[in-house]
Amino acid sequence: MALSTNKRVLSSSLTKRYIYDVFLSFRGEDTRNGFTSNLNGILRHNGINTFMDDKLRRGKNISTELLEAIESSRISIIVFSKNYASSTWCLDELVKILECKNNGQVVLPVFYKVDPSDVRNQNGKFGEAFTKHEEKFKDNKKKVQRWRAALKEASNISGWHYKNDHPQFGFIHEVFKEISSAKLNHTQVFVVKYAVGVDSRAEEISWRLDIESNDVRMLVIKGLPGIGKTTIAKAIFNLIAYRFEGSIFLENVREESRTNEGILQLQEAIYSGILGGGKLKAHGVSKRINVITETLRHKRILLILDDVDKLDQVENLLGKCDWFAFGSRIIITTREEKVLSTLQEDCHLTYYSYRVKELNQLESYELFCQHAFQRNKPTKDYLELIDQFIYYAEGLPLALKIIGADLYKRNIRYWKSSLEKYKIFPNPKIQQVLKISYDGLDETQRDIFLDIACLFKGFDKEFVEDLLQSSYSYDPFCDIEKLINKCLIIVDNGKLVMHDLIQQMGSEIDRQEAKVSKKHRRLSCHTYEDAHEALNGDTGLDEFRGITLSLPQPRKMQLNLEKMRSLKYLILRNVIYEDLKSFPNGLRLLDWNEFPLSSLPSTFEPTKLVVLNMRWSHIKLDEHFERCQFKALKYMDFTHCKNITNVPDLSVIAPNIKKLRLIRCKNLVEIHRSVGLLEKLENWDLVECRNLRILPTKLQLKSLKSFVLFGCESLEQGTERLAFLSSIGYLTGLRELGISLKNVKDVPSNFSDLQNLRRLTMNDCEEFPKAMDTLGCFPNVERLDFFYSNVTTLPKIAIIFPQLKILWLYCCWNLQKIPILPPCIRFVSAIGCNSLNPKSRGRLLNQFGEFIGLRQNIVCARGIRHQDSDSETNFESESESEFDFDEATFETGFAFETNSNPEADNESVSKFELDEAASETGSAFESNSNSETNYESVSEFELDEAASETGSAFETNSNSETNFESVSEFELDEAASETGTAFETNSNSETNYESVSEFELDEAASETGSTFETNSNPKADNESISEFELDEATSETDSTRKLNDFYTLILPGSKIPKRFNHLSVESSISFSVRRKLPSFAFCVALKVELKDDVPHELLTFNCFAYMYINGSERYLTGYDSRSDPLSFMWVYYSRDWPLVEDKILGDWNDIEIRFECSNYDPKIAKITIERCGVHVSCICPSCNFAANEDADFNPCPPMPDVPKNTTCPTSDGFEFDSNSGNGALAQPFQVQRSCPGTFFFFIIHSFCLENQRKGNKQVFFWKLKGSEGNGRDRSQGFQQWSRRFRASNRPHLCQ
Repeated sequence: MALSTNKRVLSSSLTKRYIYDVFLSFRGEDTRNGFTSNLNGILRHNGINTFMDDKLRRGKNISTELLEAIESSRISIIVFSKNYASSTWCLDELVKILECKNNGQVVLPVFYKVDPSDVRNQNGKFGEAFTKHEEKFKDNKKKVQRWRAALKEASNISGWHYKNDHPQFGFIHEVFKEISSAKLNHTQVFVVKYAVGVDSRAEEISWRLDIESNDVRMLVIKGLPGIGKTTIAKAIFNLIAYRFEGSIFLENVREESRTNEGILQLQEAIYSGILGGGKLKAHGVSKRINVITETLRHKRILLILDDVDKLDQVENLLGKCDWFAFGSRIIITTREEKVLSTLQEDCHLTYYSYRVKELNQLESYELFCQHAFQRNKPTKDYLELIDQFIYYAEGLPLALKIIGADLYKRNIRYWKSSLEKYKIFPNPKIQQVLKISYDGLDETQRDIFLDIACLFKGFDKEFVEDLLQSSYSYDPFCDIEKLINKCLIIVDNGKLVMHDLIQQMGSEIDRQEAKVSKKHRRLSCHTYEDAHEALNGDTGLDEFRGITLSLPQPRKMQLNLEKMRSLKYLILRNVIYEDLKSFPNGLRLLDWNEFPLSSLPSTFEPTKLVVLNMRWSHIKLDEHFERCQFKALKYMDFTHCKNITNVPDLSVIAPNIKKLRLIRCKNLVEIHRSVGLLEKLENWDLVECRNLRILPTKLQLKSLKSFVLFGCESLEQGTERLAFLSSIGYLTGLRELGISLKNVKDVPSNFSDLQNLRRLTMNDCEEFPKAMDTLGCFPNVERLDFFYSNVTTLPKIAIIFPQLKILWLYCCWNLQKIPILPPCIRFVSAIGCNSLNPKSRGRLLNQFGEFIGLRQNIVCARGIRHQDSDSETNFESESESEFDFDEATFETGFAFETNSNPEADNESVSKFELDEAASETGSAFESNSNSETNYESVSEFELDEAASETGSAFETNSNSETNFESVSEFELDEAASETGTAFETNSNSETNYESVSEFELDEAASETGSTFETNSNPKADNESISEFELDEATSETDSTRKLNDFYTLILPGSKIPKRFNHLSVESSISFSVRRKLPSFAFCVALKVELKDDVPHELLTFNCFAYMYINGSERYLTGYDSRSDPLSFMWVYYSRDWPLVEDKILGDWNDIEIRFECSNYDPKIAKITIERCGVHVSCICPSCNFAANEDADFNPCPPMPDVPKNTTCPTSDGFEFDSNSGNGALAQPFQVQRSCPGTFFFFIIHSFCLENQRKGNKQVFFWKLKGSEGNGRDRSQGFQQWSRRFRASNRPHLCQ
């Protein structure tokens, strides 16, 4: 019969290393010396490595060695015979085998002279055996039930039935053939010495491969050179190849395909490798393709082609790729995915792509240390240098490996010298690998890559395309796409970015070219010395193509710009150049902050100029400016230009302008009417031009997509603005609109015609405009910003803005109620809305919790159970300290029930102490109710007040029905088709936030105050990511999490809602979960305070959340805030997701979430994380574990043959050092092998020292460490815990 594999998603098997091919489970007295022995002999004779427990000592319980053997086998064969069920050992084996089956193991039953139905239903001998088991294990019925369930499950698996009706040898040979066909004895390929980070990425790929499905799948693994594509592909091959009828891993396809002979050799390798031998007799590439396809079309194969960069390389080996048998898998690694995308359409197969991510900080640390020290644990003196090398490598495995190996056994001086060198000159071995992608570009593509690497990294993609189009006289879109496909650059939130080592490679290539030609082409300097050396002298100046000088402090320099005839791009910061005579006429980009002159040089003809950025300059738009002809000009930025009084007729001067920024031009009075008629204008910003009085009254801007009008106070007092507002309603192409409505009672009715709006921002509204309060007024708005308003309530937002995803409210001081929001909402911020009533807060918490399926009344066994209707608790202790509270509890004799949350200002109440209090006293209140809660009438905050008035703690066990204005679940899988991105008004990557305005707050609203997710360390690059930008970015990545997997709330106040069943007054919080992290929410209360001598201003800072899974760090999310000094809460919701780590996780996993604030000046402000909470369904251990023991899942089951009352003599087993206060375990002890899901529990008895008066507080710490029998320290192998307790005469149960 055909081998039938189990239907499951292969996940953990990808991360497992196998020792045995086959594990044999059998009843010794029935088949040891007959059938099983013969089967074992045949398998071993044919090279299949088996495990047969004929040498292990038998006992009452299954041995550790046997458990290890089962886990370490690819296949388990269960030989069911008549007496199989009489052995508890066999039944325990069976349970373990089926557990491994769920983790990817293949299980095959053999029914040897027994009927499968007897096994399934426990009839006959099987029934007799279970009658005895039920009598013997009458106190542990669940164990017997597990055995019955295991037999039933195993009997339903397709296998073999031996009825003694034909020769046994033939039957065994049939079993052997099926196992042999699985290619268990296939030759593995070498991966790497240290496979750090490989398993977790292989697991992510396994979800896409799903090798149990019967379709044909092609998976393309793409990524940076040196990122580990080949390594991951090899690991996957080793782990799943045996599941196919044929498999082959072909390396270096790109190199081998350069010659006809190389192609023939590759074809030969495919043919012989998959068939297990044989030789291609056909001659010529085309004929061999036909032979390969005809021979292999009926085989389920695994084919991996490594390093492919052209489609014909695949076609020369596989033809049209439309012939594969069902269940086949083709994996291709490439630097350039697009060349393979046509295969998806032409070959009618399931196509996936996976972009390999850089290593995270912990992975980088481990890989680097393995190569630099040959171990995980480095020498303390090197720690700071290690961090710098890891920062330099930026998660690229190739760099970490090469640099680490070079530093092995080197002293600190060598390390420091190497680090300084690498910052200037890249390692040649790394450079050689990275340069392969560059070498595959044509000449123009190379020039464009070098332009981006040396000059335009971090710039807006459209901005760069416009510049390059002017320089090369054609649209460079295709070339930029080529760079993206080769993973040389990445588009991130609309900007062109690249790995730092790729950028360094580009700079080095440009430097080497200049060294050969003795002439510079591109110059990017950040110090005066470097710039002076490159620009000093008269030779070679005519070859400069682009210059970026960004000095840390203002400095005078002589540039000789008039001699740089080839100069196209010029960016200057803090450069004082007083003797400016002219610019080169070929200049495309002129970006000069604090330009010293009032006008451009008269000899300069800017006919090719595309970008004119003159922020903080002395420029005047007078008659000298009007004489210029900016025919190619598209971007114009005059931010902070105090000498500008009017904007002239741009229809004549710059008719092709796309983006116009006029921000804080404080003396600007008039804008020419022609600006309202510019047909190509797409973005127009008018912000805080406080003397502006005259605007175009007629707007016919058919291309305008974004318009901002804020802070123009003089305009707000006149009638000019009313006519201007009426004209806005005719701009039906607008996608983003930001306006100040100060002194405006209502907007014109034609505002409802702006049906294409994606983002709407309104400032200074006395009340919400009535003209907008109509059904479906803005059907496509995805973001609504509402700032500085006196409104008390908002209209029915779900009706007006049915597609709203982000609601940003700021300083709406009198706002009391936020209505029901549409089900597609993902982000709500209400900072400064301190009048918001408890009902609205509760509704928001409920609605977001509903989105991710998070129940309200979740219990934590540590002793926190909340009422079904939530309330908020202020954990600021007003009267008693953390340790005094427990003491006072015992003095009064008052008790808190273990599963209750006490109503009080009790930030200091320890969960363990609450349990103790409950156990030693007798007064607890318990309320059992079946209640129906209407959140329109009873809010969580009102309940909190009611509870606090009773003066007692009580527990509510309720089966409640929640009824709150019907918020239905909504499908959010679909990404926003349009981004609604922030008002991006700066044409280059620099933004100066000096003297923050309302506009910049609005602009920051898109970049800040919103959560974002990334796999990189946010400290390395803190560029803000907006919620809308995340939509697109996430949809383009290979992230396994969907767009609707996380939601964010920002609310005023500092009280953690009671629904959060884990609470902390520190900056971190811990809980425990199984293999899969369920839906959860965390809440962080932050307090922002300005120092006394600092003037009031908006403050920008970042708050990050890191998740530690069994001690392994993972960046979770971040929040960028720009706010007034105040207190607010950041609430983050996350849908359930698997805990993918480098190792297989057990059934018990410790989670810690840590929060930290950064990127602000502590001299200006103090930011405090006051408290935090997590709302999650956990498996945290109970404080009173014995009373709450779960027979199904006991994290610390009693050890075999150990009486329950066994004690450890403290005086003999634990030595106390009276000087240091440290204890040391003197008596070694033995435990069974710690496998996933096994945890140690300790009872720690603390006591009051004799020389301390009764009632004094003692604090001690404990930490778990371990060592192997040989004394070698194994602390790294254990989760290390550290806990603090107050000394008492009672035991503490610690995990």
